[in-house]
Amino acid sequence: AEASDTLIRVASVLKDFPHQIRVEGHTDNVPIHTKEFPTNWELSAARALNITRFLTEGGYLPPERLGASGYGEFHPIASNDTPEERSQNRRVELVILKALKDEEGKAITPSGTCVPTGLPVGCESGL
Repeated sequence: AEASDTLIRVASVLKDFPHQIRVEGHTDNVPIHTKEFPTNWELSAARALNITRFLTEGGYLPPERLGASGYGEFHPIASNDTPEERSQNRRVELVILKALKDEEGKAITPSGTCVPTGLPVGCESGL
């Protein structure tokens, strides 16, 4: 319930801004091998997708503004040497992206400048 309340409060702030949001799931470095989660990749992706579904299915944020990514154990914020440090790495982060979209769904930037990316769309806002 505490996590749900926190997500609802965060979404209530984010809903008024036009930014895209990437929900990122992370794990510690302890290997997992279950039928549901063969590796930490699946576990981290599931964490991100669960939050994404909560935010969209609850009507807190529009689905077109959200994306989900799983990073497994590969982006730790603490070492994995102790149980406390491993618990810090088991997390979900909401990343507010600089790229905005206009009414036609085209990427725009707040400054009006464009950063070449080499992608077919031509430029992004410097994610």
